[in-house]
Amino acid sequence: MSALILIELNGSEVNASSRAAITAASQLSDSIDALVLTNDSSNSESVSKLAGINSVKMIVDDALEHANVEVASKLIAEAMSGYKYLVSGSSTYSKNILPRVGANGSEVNASSRAAITAASQLSDSIDALVLTNDSSNSESVSKLAGINSVKMIVDDALEHANVEVASKLIAEAMSGYKYLVSGSSTYSKNILPRVGALLDVQPISDVCEIKSNNTFVRPLYAGNIMATVESSDEIIIMTVRATAFEHSGDGGSAKVEALSSTIPESNSTFISLQESQSERPELTTAARIVSGGRGLGSKENFALIEQLADKLDAAVGASRAAVDAGFISNDYQVGQTGKVVAPQLYLAVGISGAIQHLAGMKDSQVIVVINNDPDAPMSRMADLVWQTDLFVALKELNEYQI
Repeated sequence: MSALILIELNGSEVNASSRAAITAASQLSDSIDALVLTNDSSNSESVSKLAGINSVKMIVDDALEHANVEVASKLIAEAMSGYKYLVSGSSTYSKNILPRVGANGSEVNASSRAAITAASQLSDSIDALVLTNDSSNSESVSKLAGINSVKMIVDDALEHANVEVASKLIAEAMSGYKYLVSGSSTYSKNILPRVGALLDVQPISDVCEIKSNNTFVRPLYAGNIMATVESSDEIIIMTVRATAFEHSGDGGSAKVEALSSTIPESNSTFISLQESQSERPELTTAARIVSGGRGLGSKENFALIEQLADKLDAAVGASRAAVDAGFISNDYQVGQTGKVVAPQLYLAVGISGAIQHLAGMKDSQVIVVINNDPDAPMSRMADLVWQTDLFVALKELNEYQI
């Protein structure tokens, strides 16, 4: 079956993420076509010269000079007729287009508590939806303050529910509701776009402020722009940033209702779950975070960051450069493509401060930087800069007796 590549242009030039997408698509199919949405037909020239492309499909219209996600997503969906794969580079553009209560074990997580606070600004009547394989999980949810009732779908198949199953169950449960609100997490970002497709509405992601019942503020371009968006959809689906809303507490006594739902069939099967186990605080909710960057030089040196974090009872974070270099797993990446954090103290060691990293931690209350470059972006936004060799600094801090 053929693959269709969504091409992104910088001016008239094909960008790097689209070129990477072509390489990825070549591993899926021997027949690759390119799709370009543009206001200028001359842009076909640079695309037609790409190696590995059979043909270039162009949709040319003046309205596509700055096409919004609703327009672009519908055009792409129509163009997919006859294709097996749609491949795109990972970018802000593609994530915008190609795109409940969560629990950690039996405990409600921080992002879901933030979602309850956000929902309380939209409605006086809030119900919680839980997909689980264990009915006893209703206990912690029913105690949440501000919840009227807990709707539960309980089935053994939901122990590791995949996105196909979860999205269909959530879409069915939305009957009679105006809003679906979830904390912004890897889980919700995977599911809510599918729910939006099933309900034919456009999800709004990473909401940081609620202006009215249909107007919201969300970040764009790694947080450099805060966009105010207004939705005209009959049902509004959104994810909210856990760092932008207070976390709802306990003290409620909501009634629990079991929903009778048929578990949909799925084309995918759960194989295994591999996750990091740590006694340190959770990165997204920690009061203190010690983050290391490429300046540490090696995985062995990164252990100094972990040692300091243990000393301060802090979570460990990392820049994308450190993760890409193999110093630590991507579970600890802070930034636009990692986790968004807002601790009381953010200690950055050997991090220059790429814009994607700053987008993930700029709401920290106090930012302390250890870096020998006072002009680094991270140093410029810090409350305190210790301009010294990071290894000297880490040795002193780790040896200091509290």
